[in-house]
Amino acid sequence: MSKNHVVELTGRVGIAGTDIAPRAEGALHVGGVCEFDKTGTNEIAFGQPVYFDKTGITDAANNGETSGSKVAHTPAGFAAKAAAAGDAKVLVKIG
Repeated sequence: MSKNHVVELTGRVGIAGTDIAPRAEGALHVGGVCEFDKTGTNEIAFGQPVYFDKTGITDAANNGETSGSKVAHTPAGFAAKAAAAGDAKVLVKIG
């Protein structure tokens, strides 16, 4: 995986600090403020909890499916700066 790749951990995310070969150990950042793609279409308020949906950041804890197949998104932290509904990026305090 490449540097800055998002890694899903149990109940949180980390960011690869260096390039990490497949099945190898490497450095992960698990604290700090990082810029992510914003995949959700809602406004995100400063301090609001946010989630990683395998592509980017959303304000939804799950995918919203009503057919019984809801998929839980990984907690990523909280918004370190407000993001408008149409923003493509969001700053997140991970940790």
